[in-house]
Amino acid sequence: MVGLRALMKTRLLQVSLAEALKAKQGDLSSTKFAKEIGISTKKLEALKKDEWKYIHRDSIERVADFLGLDAEQIFAFQEIDFWKSIREQRQCTFIRGSKRGRNITIRQADQNAITVMTEFFGEMVPNFEYGNHPEGGDENELILQSQTENCIVIGSPKSNAATEVLISRIFGVEPFSSSDDERKSIPFGFCWEADSSLDERSTLTCSGRARKQTSDLSGIGVKDGPHVEVDHMDADEFRKRSIKKGKDAGLIFVVNKPFGTEHPVKLIILAGFSGLGTIGAAKALLKDYRYLEPYPNEPYVYGVVECWYSKPEDSTSRTLTDFRWRYRHGGYKPIGNKVKTKKVSRKK
Repeated sequence: MVGLRALMKTRLLQVSLAEALKAKQGDLSSTKFAKEIGISTKKLEALKKDEWKYIHRDSIERVADFLGLDAEQIFAFQEIDFWKSIREQRQCTFIRGSKRGRNITIRQADQNAITVMTEFFGEMVPNFEYGNHPEGGDENELILQSQTENCIVIGSPKSNAATEVLISRIFGVEPFSSSDDERKSIPFGFCWEADSSLDERSTLTCSGRARKQTSDLSGIGVKDGPHVEVDHMDADEFRKRSIKKGKDAGLIFVVNKPFGTEHPVKLIILAGFSGLGTIGAAKALLKDYRYLEPYPNEPYVYGVVECWYSKPEDSTSRTLTDFRWRYRHGGYKPIGNKVKTKKVSRKK
């Protein structure tokens, strides 16, 4: 198994066929053009959109021959150094928990997500140092901190208001707003329970239109993308049940040099619908960070993961069992995965 230190820099294989294929196709239909090349229409469209996952050797050979291209004109490696600022500065600040007077409340799941990250950094960065900073300070101080330090924000607005403030301000809207116009300016949203206090006081709440489209189902929704549904049941029922494949969701949000700073710092936000989703978001980040680095001059990258968990009866303790990406915007391997939402009644 490759050690984590070998993963500090990663490379992505680039297959440069999209532009050459588009130019050669001209006015021909995709069906006729694919037949001329000797590949399927589905494979042709995947190559033109650069959205392929697997390419058979035969397809590459046929396309290369058809276009008259050599290997060095087709294949190239793109180096990705996602952790550069944290590695070079050997520093990162976790913004977590909620400040209540003199007390700081940190949910156990959020602490577990921090542990996932610190164990990774401990292996990857010699003499790594990290700080813990509670949410609850002045908004301007929070933005200044994100401009001058590598910051990882842990938790959704349920457990960490810094998530609310930073994402809202990055999209140029007022945090803690119930305005649908403000909410529509953010391309994703948490569909909280309709009677929850967060539904009224969080700008990161799904818009009214999104709620209508999803029949008010709980989850994380993406504009022009999927609605990732999560389990919804009352607390007593949840405790009593034995659950083998429960559902949660998590948001990953990445910005380089946030708010126009010149400091070489990175802002990462990991926000689950619940704490289990935050842990899933942390694990998804560590597995696929190579795809989450913003392109030069790209403002941000974000994505949503669907998470599964198990739970014994008469307990509230959940164990993350698996996760998968449902959507990624920006970066080196976006995932569109637009899904038509079916109107489904809530689980009883």
